[in-house]
Amino acid sequence: MIMAPVREKAATAYTLAVDLGATNLRVGLVSLGSDNVPAIVEQVKGPTPENDPEALVDKIIADAKEVVSRHPDLKFKTIGVSACGQIADERTAMFLPNLGPKVRDVRLADALEKAFPFAKCRVANDANAEALSESTYGAAKDYADSIFVTISSGIGTGYVYKHQLINTMMEGGRIIITFDGKLVETEYYLSGNGISRLCQERGLGNLKAYQFFQRLREHDQDPKLVAAYNDWVKYLGCFFGNLQRMFNVDVYVLSGGVMKSQDVFLKDLLKVSNAYLKPYPLKPVVFLDAKFGQDAGLLGGAACGFSLEK
Repeated sequence: MIMAPVREKAATAYTLAVDLGATNLRVGLVSLGSDNVPAIVEQVKGPTPENDPEALVDKIIADAKEVVSRHPDLKFKTIGVSACGQIADERTAMFLPNLGPKVRDVRLADALEKAFPFAKCRVANDANAEALSESTYGAAKDYADSIFVTISSGIGTGYVYKHQLINTMMEGGRIIITFDGKLVETEYYLSGNGISRLCQERGLGNLKAYQFFQRLREHDQDPKLVAAYNDWVKYLGCFFGNLQRMFNVDVYVLSGGVMKSQDVFLKDLLKVSNAYLKPYPLKPVVFLDAKFGQDAGLLGGAACGFSLEK
């Protein structure tokens, strides 16, 4: 009897991932097996150094070497960085505004490739990196085109076209809109922090976003509250409608602290977003929940690293 050849399982790959956040810095080794599901093998976490680029780079490299030293048998050829700011040429952090004015033009890829000369490095804005991970391994993996949107203290976006990250400097929260006759950035009134500003201007006092949504959840009929909510949904729906008119993607993957209150607003937001599309032969706006939660930043960095092997 002729035996069929045994097919070997694809070898597990590893990458070194960095999640450079405004508050916390995480560095870890991430595996990717034949099931195409990433898993964090080991990580270290601590506060992100502020307003000192040299201290920041030194901390990233020290943490990376600590993680690698714990698993000397795990070999990696790539490094991926998810960073909270503007990135140039997938290598340099041009501006990380939440880390202070001195943190500019930080050559992250060069520094990491010098520390680990056998590896190549790719750096992306955090929303772009998370867009790539959700498209490759997460909620949007079955769709060719997607936009990742995080609505938290600000608004971040990342665009994936035919499973490829379009790694531009576009930040959705920086799009200019007219709100009550004023030119403002989208996130100024529509993000989590923006909702607090909106509430103050509508005479609702110093409400946090979660308090705003809790009052709506409890069916508070305060006319000022209802008017603020209607404005928020109208303008955020316009934001998604305009994105769809520009990119016509299959799905939007949503993340961020504001999404914890989606039971209050998501149906209304979807209805308003699609209302803006009625005159056009476009795909409807479809919302999906992001998959990776608290690990989104580190797995975003991992997705950038693994993408270098393709």
